[in-house]
Amino acid sequence: MTPTLPLENRIIRFLNLGLICLVFCFKLHSQCTSPHTISVNNNETELFACADSKPFNVLFFKSDTSQLKYAFVIADAFDNISRIQSPALINFGGPTLAIMRVWGIAYTDSLIYTTGSDVSTIRSATGCVRLSENVITVHRDIPFASNALFKSGSNDTAYCFNNATRDTIVMKLPENGSGRQSFVITLFDGTIVDIFQSASYVIDSLPRNIYFIYNVAYTGDLIAQKKSNLFNSNFSTSCFSIGQKSARIEIDTIHTGNVIILTQRRLFCPMDDKPDLFSVELNDGFSSSRALVLVDDQGICRKLGIGTTIRCV
Repeated sequence: MTPTLPLENRIIRFLNLGLICLVFCFKLHSQCTSPHTISVNNNETELFACADSKPFNVLFFKSDTSQLKYAFVIADAFDNISRIQSPALINFGGPTLAIMRVWGIAYTDSLIYTTGSDVSTIRSATGCVRLSENVITVHRDIPFASNALFKSGSNDTAYCFNNATRDTIVMKLPENGSGRQSFVITLFDGTIVDIFQSASYVIDSLPRNIYFIYNVAYTGDLIAQKKSNLFNSNFSTSCFSIGQKSARIEIDTIHTGNVIILTQRRLFCPMDDKPDLFSVELNDGFSSSRALVLVDDQGICRKLGIGTTIRCV
């Protein structure tokens, strides 16, 4: 016959077991009920995964909790569960949703859920679960770049560097672009001369040439370098797109030169059957285009000739 403990001993033992259970259950519960958040390296809350097979589709997520059992819930735009995985590296490539929302979830034993159900329905078999305090949205798309335009609405302009002013171009900022926006100055063959993010850019340091400015939208970190080719290299560590049309800018430096007279005649008469052409040679001056201006003794322009020859009458 099993001896029976006195009533007071049984009460003390029962209380001790209850206290142990209370402490254990509280500890078990507290492991996943403390608030936690998830993030990526650049701390953005909206990310882009390329709509192709590039390695930029793989994103690394991290959490600020030390909870040993932790997973990531990939849901659709309406928070319906698509899948749950423990690895922090999530691949968004291949046939998948256009917009995904990623939650972190801390739990104690094992997760019970149904694909297609709301994330709030996830539960634990015997313990507890807690979703992260924030959610990160991933767009499986390529950021949109606009056509490049100057603030005036034009896509073609020219500047001369023989003035005393500081020459600055002002671009029209994209209205419907997505991702990070930048402007890229290139040569005709696509060689990158410079990159700028603001609307204004001082062009005084650029040599005489014809340049093309493109709007580029990107996600991730910018890795494009000067002298690389915009069309043959990666612009960022993630997705990027280049606007279809560029803005053109011609930069010239004009210096007036000396005029050396080649025509010996000084008097020209109309209808005398003699050529009425006056030719000169220009020294020291340079520009992409030249013109001769014929003025009277009052300084009033009477004729304008292109090149080094002008018809006097």
